[in-house]
Amino acid sequence: MNGGNFLAIITAAFTAFVVSGLWYSPLLFGRQWLALRGIDPNTLNKQKMPAGKMIGEIARVLIIAVVLAYFVTLLGVNSILGAINLALWIWVGFYAIILAGSVIHDQVPWRLAAIHAGDGLARIILITIIISIWR
Repeated sequence: MNGGNFLAIITAAFTAFVVSGLWYSPLLFGRQWLALRGIDPNTLNKQKMPAGKMIGEIARVLIIAVVLAYFVTLLGVNSILGAINLALWIWVGFYAIILAGSVIHDQVPWRLAAIHAGDGLARIILITIIISIWR
C-alpha cells in the first residue's frame, strides 16, 4: 500500500468516525438511540466515554477502512458511482444482514437495528467514496 492509500484510509476512517459521532448525537438519532436502549440522557451527560471504548471504536473504523480499501483496489473502483455501488453490496450482504439476524434471533428492536444500519451505510459509503476517488 503506498502513502497515498494510507493517507486515504486514515482520512476516510476519521471522516466516518466523526459522522458516526454525529449520527448518534442529539442532532440526528441520539435521542431515539438512547430511548431504545433504555438510557436516561440526563444520566449519560454526566458520564464520559471510557478510553477503551473510544480506542476500540477507532480500531473498528480503521479496520473497516483497510478492508474496504482492499476491495476498492481489487475491483478497480475509481468513481463515486462505483464506490456507492460497492458500498451498497457490502452493506446489504454483510452489515444489514447481520443486523437482521440480531433482530430475528436476539430480539434487538428493529428501530435500534435501523439506526445502526443507517450508521453503517453512511460509514461504508463515505469510506468507499473517499478511498476510491483518492486512488
